Amino acid sequence: MTNNSLWSDSLQVLKGLRTFLVLLSCLHLSVGGTGLLQILAWSRMLVNFSATAGLAHGVAMTFDGQHPCRLCKALAAADNKRQKDEPEESPELAAMKFALGNLLPSEANEPLLPHAVDFLLPGFVPVKAGHSIPADSPPVPPPQGLLA
Repeated sequence: MTNNSLWSDSLQVLKGLRTFLVLLSCLHLSVGGTGLLQILAWSRMLVNFSATAGLAHGVAMTFDGQHPCRLCKALAAADNKRQKDEPEESPELAAMKFALGNLLPSEANEPLLPHAVDFLLPGFVPVKAGHSIPADSPPVPPPQGLLA
């Protein structure tokens, strides 16, 4: 085996590892750590049930909730414990969060639209959204310096 083929094989392995880690990171960001474990549990259950009873029956047994595996039971217990440990939110606190987040104006809630002032060119009349140029105003000629 030459050094070039060994080097190219190593690069292929590193590219595959990089792709796997990026996909795993994206999955972790979208569903979280317990979501990853739940996906792992469902995958294992689907393989095991399908091997013994066929694909259709394996899918039905995996997602019917009647045949949980040990990992599914552990995840459910951890979720129940987490829900019990979280304090109940009072109605006053919920109303305050709603008011602060939705009712009060903030820069975060405003859409990022460009302002008309940012795009004013000399010789052009600014027109606000929803308004038209009055019919009695004279037409604005195009700039003559750009046409020459």
